[in-house]
Amino acid sequence: MCGGLGNGTLDHYLPKDDYPEYSFFSKNLVPACSCNSLRRKAVKGVVSPSRAIHPYFDDFLSDRLYQAVFKGQFDTPGISIEIIDGNHPQKDILRYHLDEVISNDGTQGWFEKYWSSLSDRPHDMLELVLPCGPQNLTGSELKAALNRYRNSKDKEYQTPNNWYSIFYTGLMSDNDRLDQLATKINQLRQPIT
Repeated sequence: MCGGLGNGTLDHYLPKDDYPEYSFFSKNLVPACSCNSLRRKAVKGVVSPSRAIHPYFDDFLSDRLYQAVFKGQFDTPGISIEIIDGNHPQKDILRYHLDEVISNDGTQGWFEKYWSSLSDRPHDMLELVLPCGPQNLTGSELKAALNRYRNSKDKEYQTPNNWYSIFYTGLMSDNDRLDQLATKINQLRQPIT
């Protein structure tokens, strides 16, 4: 439901207290982590078509929908999640889902912790996708490596809207931050004499 990396349970898309007739309907049981419980009984907004995305019935989930946005200092940026295409035909659904399901303390904490680890030790975390050799890495080479890594996460989690994909899609659109990250990787690659 939120793009998180675990499915702890099957949960009700339509709350069973409000919709008991759908309690055992298989399409009302969706794989979810605690994010689905955090939205409580929120299913739809005040104005139609605002509602939570349904993983079985919505046919736009193969689109890349969200990205991280980094603002501020390199080491301690503010990180938010935004809709990639503000003109998406389902923008009201995407906004409601972002506000009611994705945006929560657990998601925010994961993004902040992941950036902290990546900015502290980028070479270790990205070693398998970085070009080999001691040569200096450019921001564009790093972007190409991150694109491969993000695409592998899309395949691993079977969605382009998992947290890694959201994170790296945003990072790849931030050229200044990519250049700083490449510089840090280059510094870490320098042999200690």
